Amino acid sequence: MASEKLSNTLSLIPRDSRVAALVVLVPNAVFAITIKALPSEHRIYGFIVFACVLIATLISTWVAVRRSTSQDHDQPNFALKVGKLKDKLYEDGFLPQLIIAIPRSGLAVAGGLANRLGDKKIVPVISLSPSKDLGFNNSFNHLDFKRRDFDTDPAEPINILIVDDICRSGRTLDEAKKYVEGAIAPGDFVIKTAAISFYKGGHARAIPPSFFFDRPVEAVRSTAGEVEPLQD
Repeated sequence: MASEKLSNTLSLIPRDSRVAALVVLVPNAVFAITIKALPSEHRIYGFIVFACVLIATLISTWVAVRRSTSQDHDQPNFALKVGKLKDKLYEDGFLPQLIIAIPRSGLAVAGGLANRLGDKKIVPVISLSPSKDLGFNNSFNHLDFKRRDFDTDPAEPINILIVDDICRSGRTLDEAKKYVEGAIAPGDFVIKTAAISFYKGGHARAIPPSFFFDRPVEAVRSTAGEVEPLQD
């Protein structure tokens, strides 16, 4: 179990960072062997050089780990975070039969979840685009699905998950949820929201998503490559 966790942790460090760390570790091994071969009166100098190289190794490793666990939603860090969001869904027992994404960044999260949640088939993904004046109630959005479109137990409700990657005020996810609730048959569906990151302290009256795990206190970069500010 410990070796598996170590392997998973190492796999999260970017390849170029791992190569750089390896390049620094090799001289360490060479210095350790060389020190033993030095005359006793010269070994102190060898130890000094070895200590300097060891410190450089520790610093480079720390930088690599910091980079791999950055709050920015880049690969492979993004894949790890989608996996953790999936775990949140499993813990709650909420497995969606449909995922609705908020463009642009929510599409990446929805696609990642769809692949991880699907058992024999990928969970279907659609998107809803808000407009400046009309919100989600605009001509680009049209929901026309019913219970019979889903291959599930008739006695069980259909789970729908609305996702984005970063949530600040929670207003967008909440408005999307209300739009979906008004567009489909009541009682047949259970609708919940999710985001990878829910800003901590961004809004005093923020509406938290149903599922999230990351609480950044500083602005992070979305999957679209844009820095999402703490405030709208």
